[in-house]
Amino acid sequence: MKRFLNHYFSLRSLVLFFAVVSGACLSAEEPSPSIILHLQNGDRITGMIIVETATEITVTSPTLGLIKIPTLQVKSRELGQPTLPTPTVVMIPKQTRPDEPKRWTTDMQFGMSLKYSTGYAQDYLAGVHTTYAKDWLRESLHYTFNYGKTEGILSANRMMGSSKTDIDISQRWYLYNLAGAGYDEVRRIGLQYEIGPGAGVMVVKSLDNNFVWRSELGFSYQEQFRNDDTDQITYSGRIAQLISWKIGGKLSTETTLEFFQNLQSFGDYRLRLETTLSYPLLRNISLNLIASDQYDTLPVVGISRNDFQVRSALGLRF
Repeated sequence: MKRFLNHYFSLRSLVLFFAVVSGACLSAEEPSPSIILHLQNGDRITGMIIVETATEITVTSPTLGLIKIPTLQVKSRELGQPTLPTPTVVMIPKQTRPDEPKRWTTDMQFGMSLKYSTGYAQDYLAGVHTTYAKDWLRESLHYTFNYGKTEGILSANRMMGSSKTDIDISQRWYLYNLAGAGYDEVRRIGLQYEIGPGAGVMVVKSLDNNFVWRSELGFSYQEQFRNDDTDQITYSGRIAQLISWKIGGKLSTETTLEFFQNLQSFGDYRLRLETTLSYPLLRNISLNLIASDQYDTLPVVGISRNDFQVRSALGLRF
């Protein structure tokens, strides 16, 4: 008899074990009906019935786990909602695309100077400077127009445009090609154009980019169609210094100095100097003071070798 009872309880335990395992597997694979047991003491137990006998009920509960309840303690029961496995929520961070760097920058300048007293003077200035930069390529387009009269006599009528392409070959060194064209009625140049390649190097560049100094060496071909019916062709070597400097966070300067040595006559040369001093008035509006000087040892007959001008203008950047 004792041996029979031992086999009985062992078989019962094995059946209970497989019932629990089977119930857990079923609950993990598909929804299972849940039941709400109302007990005699007023408690409620929600879960899924694993095994039920005449004397006790074995329930698996999401909060209490596996519990056994005597049948006499159950007052009533009701069906609940199907029990679903608790899903795992994985928060995927929202990926935002970084802002594209600004490729184009345009500066526009407008100036006007009027003077009325015993005599009068009028001077107008317009200029556009556009740059494009991407990776190893930089393109710079520059256009200026200046017109003025003093005592009714033409004192300025000049238009110049240029294009400069820079191609980086290392962190410091780059190649460039410079081309330009225009006219200057006061200096009696009906039309001139020039073109020339070369190489440049970054001499100094501060960590915050507030001070940048570049030096260039190259070749220049220039042809002038003059109003005295002459045509002058010049082959020159070009040495240039380009410096930009932000002073105190607001005031900034940009200077371009170009020296052209005549390769046909070493006693002759041309010199160009332009400095712009800018002070911001508003976010995109600045007050600019521009000083330029051009010196040519071979001007048109009757025209001064030196041409120096100082102008002021409002600048607009976008």
